[in-house]
Amino acid sequence: MNAAFHFPRVYNFIFRRISHGATRLQEILADRVAAQIYGAPAFEGGLRHVIRRSLEFEAAARTEPRQEGPS
Repeated sequence: MNAAFHFPRVYNFIFRRISHGATRLQEILADRVAAQIYGAPAFEGGLRHVIRRSLEFEAAARTEPRQEGPS
């Protein structure tokens, strides 16, 4: 097989893995700093709020009537 064909596929796979890991690490570090600055109770309250709103949104999206296309 042609190596030039496989290089972009392998590069894309590796790039996505590394960038996903870096993004996740940045989120974890930001959460740690937020907990240190604002305190654990405020951080816990924020996480609970985000989870609750996410569940509410999913429930609302499931019950939303689907619109048919133009007929």
